[in-house]
Parts: sequence; C-alpha cells; structure tokens
Amino acid sequence: MLQKMKRSHGRNVGSGALVGLIGGGLFAAWATFVFVIHGAAPFQSRHLAYGTTVVVYLMGGTISGAIVGALKPLARYDIGVPVIGIAAALPALVLLRIATKGIGGWSAFDEAFVGFGALLFGLCGALVYLGGRDGGKPQR
Repeated sequence: MLQKMKRSHGRNVGSGALVGLIGGGLFAAWATFVFVIHGAAPFQSRHLAYGTTVVVYLMGGTISGAIVGALKPLARYDIGVPVIGIAAALPALVLLRIATKGIGGWSAFDEAFVGFGALLFGLCGALVYLGGRDGGKPQR
C-alpha cells in the first residue's frame, strides 16, 4: 500500500512538473515572439534580459507545477486549495525577483512583494478553482 502511494505521489509530482513546464513553455514562446518582433527593448525596460525571462518562465513553471503535484492530495479539502496556490506562487515570485534584482540584497519591499503576491495569487487561484467545482455550488 505504501509503495502504491509513493508511486501515485511520484506521478503527481511528475505530471505537475510537466504541466508547469508546458505552461512555462507557452510563456517562453510568447516572450520569444515579443523578442523577435520588438527586440530586447521590452525586456530592458523592465530590467530583464530575454534569456533570463525564458529561464524564469521555464523554471518557475516546472517548480510550481511540481509543488502543485506534490500537494495535490490537499485539494480534496477547500482549505487546502489556497495553500497549494500560495506554495506554488512562491517560487515563481522568488525567481521573478531574482531575475529583476539579482540574488542578494533583499529589501523589506521585495519580501513583502513575494509574500503578498503569493497570498494574492494563491487566494485568487483558489477562488477560480473552487468556483469551478460543481458549478460553484457549495460542497456538502
């Protein structure tokens, strides 16, 4: 039984990472389209490099997807859904901050941006997910 649970958990993590990689790949494709059409200017105006943007999208998507897969059993409970969303948003926002300002020298604003951003994305994602369950009807 434990072996079966481990395999199921591993599949959840793997499939979550794959879905995240695909999502990150779609964002990376959009960034590539923007780069081809407009050059580096849109990225430089946001203090980013094109390559960094692509890496952030791919890594953030994969890591966040793996977290969603790992925490998937929590989605059975309404309170677990925002927990999953917050946990999944954290690495993406940390990578965004690192991409724009580097790895060191975190300010209180940076920490608040990551923390409140994860809270906001997690709660909004939970509202969308829970609203889609059974047409938005409360579960009994």
